[in-house]
Amino acid sequence: MVRSAIAYGASAYHTPADPIRQAPRGIAKPLTTIQSSCLRVVAGAYRATPIRSLETETQVPPLDLYLNKRVAEFETRLAQTGAEGLLQGARRRVATTIRSRRTRTSDRPTGTDPRPASNPDTENRAEWTRRWLGAGTAEEALERDWRARWQKQLGKAMQERPSRDIEPADYQDFSHTALAKHAGLQKHESSLLVQIRTGKIGLKAFLHSRRVPGVTSPGCECGAGRETALHLILECRDTTSQRWDLMEALGAATPTDRSSLAEATKNGNTGREIVRWLLRLGRLREFRLAIRLAQDSSEVEDVEREAAMRGGAAAGSWG
Repeated sequence: MVRSAIAYGASAYHTPADPIRQAPRGIAKPLTTIQSSCLRVVAGAYRATPIRSLETETQVPPLDLYLNKRVAEFETRLAQTGAEGLLQGARRRVATTIRSRRTRTSDRPTGTDPRPASNPDTENRAEWTRRWLGAGTAEEALERDWRARWQKQLGKAMQERPSRDIEPADYQDFSHTALAKHAGLQKHESSLLVQIRTGKIGLKAFLHSRRVPGVTSPGCECGAGRETALHLILECRDTTSQRWDLMEALGAATPTDRSSLAEATKNGNTGREIVRWLLRLGRLREFRLAIRLAQDSSEVEDVEREAAMRGGAAAGSWG
């Protein structure tokens, strides 16, 4: 809703930039920063979570590319309706009128030009739209540039930190069903799913990398590796018995490596099982209050359901 309000009139104020190499221009630049902050709140993600991952996880494209799409759609409508020619004709008539004004030379400062300054951004938008769209639609052009920018940002991150783990969110997912994996999840469960997929989660490996006080080592308590979601699901010695429950729930979809964890967490049913299994381990202490509130809410619903059933049975007996 907010983005739709922001994008209103984008054809008048947005200046498209090179989608891959350049940063957003004009108003889109500060708005992009605000959108990034909002995505962290909505997704329940840590500040260290890459924006490129939050955008794909929430199915929200970079704001400047979204505004490019809105400008292209506007220009396409103008061309299809014939309004583009009318606007260009009106612009030329206004320019001609201004140039033809007779002013006395003595009243005009030396070196000034009475002709109106042209606005290349406005005049060239129709041509920009044709180049940007190519033979496709605005939606296809948006996804094309989004994929290219995402890949470039991931490549840069891998170059800066060659030893970084490949997280589930690092596998490209630009499908329009990206949000389906959150269906049926409560807020804290949905946040944890994002944290699992991005690797920025409240376990020792991540907390130690962020120098959180009191976390002196990235190692798991079992001593067999770094405490990550993948470690707990695949190899932790302390979760061996609990893993049988997870394997029974997931069946053939049980993760065996990073790639299969990405697939399992991309699916709504298997992702939900993994999230709730991790919560039951009790290692994510920041979710204790959310778990308790969810349990209390569930108990209240059970009591209300039981009371409704008793009331229905009593009404039936009196009837």
